[in-house]
Amino acid sequence: MAADLKTCATFGFFRKLLFSETDATRAGIGRSGTYIAVDYLLQQAKAEGVIDLVQCAQLMRSNRVNMIQTWQQYSFVYDAVLDALLSGETTIPNSTFSEVYEEMCTLKPETSSTLLEDQFDTLEKLSPMIERDECKAATDSTNIQKSRFKNILPADRFRPKLLTPVDGCNDFINAVFLPETSFFSPTSDVKAARLES
Repeated sequence: MAADLKTCATFGFFRKLLFSETDATRAGIGRSGTYIAVDYLLQQAKAEGVIDLVQCAQLMRSNRVNMIQTWQQYSFVYDAVLDALLSGETTIPNSTFSEVYEEMCTLKPETSSTLLEDQFDTLEKLSPMIERDECKAATDSTNIQKSRFKNILPADRFRPKLLTPVDGCNDFINAVFLPETSFFSPTSDVKAARLES
């Protein structure tokens, strides 16, 4: 496995999304192909300085059908590779954390920023942005006060709806479902809208 894959910020989510047993009838060929493609493309990027997902998918499918089986898996390969290439090495061993953190907080004169600030800027670029009109329930006047942060809101298509009727309340809760899982997460997690103030 490529070393960069281990440091990819989405890798933990990748494992949950693609390797959870949500359907016992599925053999996992598409998920396995997705994992293989991410690993292969990260190695290709390191060795050749380019990636070619179409060629990679064709090569894999010539050896076994249905590798990278769905549009979501295909799209995810691009997202995971982009994440890994932009974020670079972010793992810090416990034994050197203090020294590395101090170095990351040191101002670089050539850029007037620190490595920590640069890393955060990269994180901001990798974070999904959702348009305000995708958050109609959250921006409704009856619901906006239910959100602690007015610029972190759930997109309508990812939010759970409360089912227990209560007088004077509606189905809104500031949370999102995570795809391919049976639990939901507070909106500080993925798929929450980060809106400009």
